[in-house]
Amino acid sequence: MKISKDAVPPLIEAVKTTLEEELAAYEQDDFNADKHYDPNDLIIFQSFVLPVLEDALESGFDSEEMLEKGFSFMVCLIPWYLNNHSSRLSPPAYGELARIYYTYCLEDALRYVSLLGNDHLWENIKHINQNIESCMLIEQKPWPWKYL
Repeated sequence: MKISKDAVPPLIEAVKTTLEEELAAYEQDDFNADKHYDPNDLIIFQSFVLPVLEDALESGFDSEEMLEKGFSFMVCLIPWYLNNHSSRLSPPAYGELARIYYTYCLEDALRYVSLLGNDHLWENIKHINQNIESCMLIEQKPWPWKYL
């Protein structure tokens, strides 16, 4: 999947913010490991995601340039970023991040369906529907864009 250069700065911000918040959480007395990334996953963000994003500031990148697990982690940050920082984005930048997220999630659901034989599809309908429903972004009204 091609990621435009316009999407790169908010993705960098999402990854850096996640790293900062997760590292701070590890130092808390009431740290709950079930609610946070595994420390090894933070290494993936730091070592495999950020370098690709920083190199892509001028031209964007193709998802194949990034470790697959890292790309997946990065895409999963998009709903959080859109829910918390949409006022910083122009409508086209918001749209680009949403497009990346929807494309990734729906292609993942399609991959799952394609692995199922026709004789096993019916028994997996509930899981397929849950997978597709999990792709939905939260609609925010009114849109908080300062650019309108």
